[in-house]
Amino acid sequence: MDHEPSPNRPSDLRDLAKALSTLSLEMLDLARKEDWEQVQQLEEQRRQLMTRLFAEPLLPAAAFDVGNCIQEILTCNSKIVDLIQRRKNLAAEQVKTVRQGRKISQVYNSVRA
Repeated sequence: MDHEPSPNRPSDLRDLAKALSTLSLEMLDLARKEDWEQVQQLEEQRRQLMTRLFAEPLLPAAAFDVGNCIQEILTCNSKIVDLIQRRKNLAAEQVKTVRQGRKISQVYNSVRA
């Protein structure tokens, strides 16, 4: 019988934690591919699962798995933030290069005139 995991049983908590870890790893993979739209969509799914996971106090029997899940999320998030920062720096450098090119072009055109 299929059932949707809920935070009422340790096995359901473990299933939710595993799903959260899997989503986090998928987000990291997509971030490495610079598929930011998909990363954002998975973040929303992950947020919904986290809301379900922490809707009630955690059961001690699932604490270890949930703790590992949280660590996995934090690790993936840190790597995703690093990728975003690198992409942001690259974009800033490209903007700077374009601006310098415009200035050079303006100087060249003013000298020619």
